[in-house]
Amino acid sequence: MAERIRKFFLIFISFYTAMSCITCATAVRFEVKNPPLVDLRGVRTITVIPLEWQNIRYLDYGSDVTQALLAGLKRAKRYTVVDPYKLGRIDRSQYRNYVDVFLIGTITNVATESSTETVKEKDGDKTVEKRITTVKATVSIQYSYFNAANETILGTFTKTEVNSIVSDRTGRRTREQPRIAGTIRTGRRYNRVVRSAIEKFSYTMNNELVPWTNFEKRKLIMEKKNGDQYMIEAQKLVKKGNRPDALIIYRRTYAQTDNINAGYNAALLLEAGGHFVEALAILKELEGKANTSNFKSPLLIKTEIVRVWNLIEKEMILEGY
Repeated sequence: MAERIRKFFLIFISFYTAMSCITCATAVRFEVKNPPLVDLRGVRTITVIPLEWQNIRYLDYGSDVTQALLAGLKRAKRYTVVDPYKLGRIDRSQYRNYVDVFLIGTITNVATESSTETVKEKDGDKTVEKRITTVKATVSIQYSYFNAANETILGTFTKTEVNSIVSDRTGRRTREQPRIAGTIRTGRRYNRVVRSAIEKFSYTMNNELVPWTNFEKRKLIMEKKNGDQYMIEAQKLVKKGNRPDALIIYRRTYAQTDNINAGYNAALLLEAGGHFVEALAILKELEGKANTSNFKSPLLIKTEIVRVWNLIEKEMILEGY
């Protein structure tokens, strides 16, 4: 019995230690600049072929989606947005004479629903009942960017937006009719909530059109408390935000001792500083050494190599903007 308790205690201590290492791991957070989701290098002029000119479902809302897409293009403030209505109903093949890129879209779904609930509220000494109605609309669209010169697709996006309007319908007569399957509710309230949902699409296009930024995190390989004192010192510097001095220590330790952990951490800090080529050189060096040593996670290095290659490619694409 005592032996079982001792084994259980040792397992618990091991598990606790492992979890402590995970929770105290130092992460390096850095900014990543991304090219637009659509390759628009060299593009100067752009437009939208109006949806209301096409044979689409939910044609009543075609012009609203057209206006939302045009508004999204204008918000980018990078391209000349050509008014499609001034071009008239020209054949699609003729757009190459007027713009570099055009968008073609369709409405894939419009759904509306209404729900009413009765709520009780205090009005002085009285309790009054109010009939609160929520009208909700869900709109889905799909659109593609086309190179006008050869009509190849540069990118396709499928999006859904939801909007709702809450109103106090107390004392008003209910004129709702049972909805027939496959139809949508109509009327001013429903049209208003649908069009408000469609308007939201114009705010979701920026990353498709201009460079954008996000943040990524990488976890350093931590040194044990009784490990290399220089590595421990570098960890402390990273936690304090002193990355340059930590990088010096990691690079020196790697050069002097061939410590793979130090090399990997140095590569991460170089990556975080935007020095992708230097980071890649160290990682490629580590890849060969990890396969011939007792390094526990060679896949970690391979994964980071792929990530850095992607960052280098993004940097090269951004040079074209």
